[in-house]
Amino acid sequence: MQNWCAIGAVTKKTERELNTTNIMLTCGGVNVQKKTFHKKPCKDHLGNQYSTIKSMCRQWNIEPETFTRRRNVYGLDLEQALTRPVKPTGGQRCFDHTGKKFKSRTSMCEFYHIDRKLFEYRISHGWSLEDALTKERRKRIVKDSIERDR
Repeated sequence: MQNWCAIGAVTKKTERELNTTNIMLTCGGVNVQKKTFHKKPCKDHLGNQYSTIKSMCRQWNIEPETFTRRRNVYGLDLEQALTRPVKPTGGQRCFDHTGKKFKSRTSMCEFYHIDRKLFEYRISHGWSLEDALTKERRKRIVKDSIERDR
């Protein structure tokens, strides 16, 4: 059995099935079906015609995945799905134990020279904010160095 993935076949669905493109992938002997993005002609709420949903989303400065999630998951109408502002990326603003403001937890961890995942682990295990940010990482003891010292 091989561990790499190979493209098996590319087939187009009918317009009735939303005009998406199917790609069959074979990964480790298992067939996996992956759908590429919408190829369906559409109109926006102003009546403008677009060849694909992706091109409509590009015109409205929104990711196609965001548009689809807004329509299918949140049930927004076409106008709201296209025009609602997208939240800025970069994380949520936060403060450290001294009151210093950071634009995200990641930037706070970078300031304190600590890995963000280690910080998240410490917080989830009940560490105080100060300890989670300022305590040094535990030193690893390498087995070979112990045996050499004997």
